[in-house]
Amino acid sequence: MELEEATPAETPKSESPKKTTWEILNTPFVLFVMTSIVVSGLSFFYQEYANYRKQVDDREMLISHLQTEIRYRMDVVSYLVQPTFTSTSWYTAHGALIGESGNKDSADIIKGEYSPIYLVFAQRSVTSLLWELQETQRRTIKTFSIQNSIDAARRLSASMNEAVEMITQGVSGKHDAIWHFIKQPAEEAFREDIRLVRDSVTSQNNP
Repeated sequence: MELEEATPAETPKSESPKKTTWEILNTPFVLFVMTSIVVSGLSFFYQEYANYRKQVDDREMLISHLQTEIRYRMDVVSYLVQPTFTSTSWYTAHGALIGESGNKDSADIIKGEYSPIYLVFAQRSVTSLLWELQETQRRTIKTFSIQNSIDAARRLSASMNEAVEMITQGVSGKHDAIWHFIKQPAEEAFREDIRLVRDSVTSQNNP
């Protein structure tokens, strides 16, 4: 009869308890990573919103400044539809249209008293200001258009430039040229063009 050699009983291996998902997520490292992601995301979206608001505010301020500048210049030009006005007023109106402080002719030196409200618009014509106003508005309203007013401003400038050319080329004296300008048959068209430009910067015609 053979005796079997007794073998020691095998000790069962101890298994480490499995961690639940919550326990894994609740570890300091995971919490740190998740907090960093959330904070970074919130910071990114806040910065994007701040940039967007700044762009909106800057655009609204530019539109307001353009409207104020154009309205002021057309008030100056409107002097010319009065029954009487001085030659200085005429030069001032011309300067307001083309964005210069005055003009000098060969007979004498007469400068207008025009100066822009906002220095950033110095040396800018009313036509260019209207064009910038239109393009700025189109960033939010694609169909926005004040082309009729832009065309009117061009006609106003051309009409006044014609009188200036008559003076500088010696075709006529200063007063005769100004008289020709304001009493020409297109006087009513001149008034209408002033109205068209002014309408482009009135509150009811802008969003």
